Amino acid sequence: MILRHKVLDLEITFYTAIGSHLLGERSGWFAERVKNAKAVLIDNGVFALLRDNRRVGPRELVKYAVKNILSVLELVRKHDLDIYIVVPDYPFDKRLNHECYRVFKQHYSHLAKDYHLVYVLHGYWEAILDGVDVDLVAIPYNTLSDCPIKSLIGRKSFTLDEIQSKYVVARTIEHCKQYGYHKVHLLGPTGKTLRTLFKPVDKPFMTLDGIRISNDFMQHIVSFDTTCWHKDPDAKPCQRKILIEDRSKEPEWVQRWLSKTVQWFEIEKW
Repeated sequence: MILRHKVLDLEITFYTAIGSHLLGERSGWFAERVKNAKAVLIDNGVFALLRDNRRVGPRELVKYAVKNILSVLELVRKHDLDIYIVVPDYPFDKRLNHECYRVFKQHYSHLAKDYHLVYVLHGYWEAILDGVDVDLVAIPYNTLSDCPIKSLIGRKSFTLDEIQSKYVVARTIEHCKQYGYHKVHLLGPTGKTLRTLFKPVDKPFMTLDGIRISNDFMQHIVSFDTTCWHKDPDAKPCQRKILIEDRSKEPEWVQRWLSKTVQWFEIEKW
């Protein structure tokens, strides 16, 4: 989609996330969605494993993640579309996260030949990028993971104020640019998070540690994924209800949600 504003234009890919419980649905709804898609982003599902046991080692975690990835690939690779794979990641430790990447590349490098790899930036502006060779990097932006600002670890991104939200993303992007990565993906932001993040900056300013906050960082965000498109972005979290039951109306609901979420922009191309 192309978003236009008087101060900047953005071209962003929007992934409407699909729950794993829908992958094997017999109605053919999932197959129809994939057939009409231009690109697919496959998450690795490691959080389900780490939720109950954070002591899982990199080898076991990577093996578990690849099994999840291959099961989805079986459903989508027969279609003519770009496929992005989220490299197995470890949210709670940037060093273990980098080790998971190393193990993945050592044992499953063949996946990089046919698919685009996405490296998750746990550690944000301290994420380890030495030796990382992927097609896209991603900022985890639902729950903040191994963040250098300890008070933000575990915070939901929608609870950040505008300066905090822009600071985390802008500083992480500057870090990525030092390693040659000028395009980033946002993993799992909510509608409220996107509204705060994409609100244009009227007057650029500098933070106390020398980070310039302006609209420039937005142009490096090339995609995001979310499951929140079927919920009312104006409702309080405890009051949100799924608003769509008839899946044939999904495109209409997505556009309505997006119009509210990026209300600062005019959606020119969809």
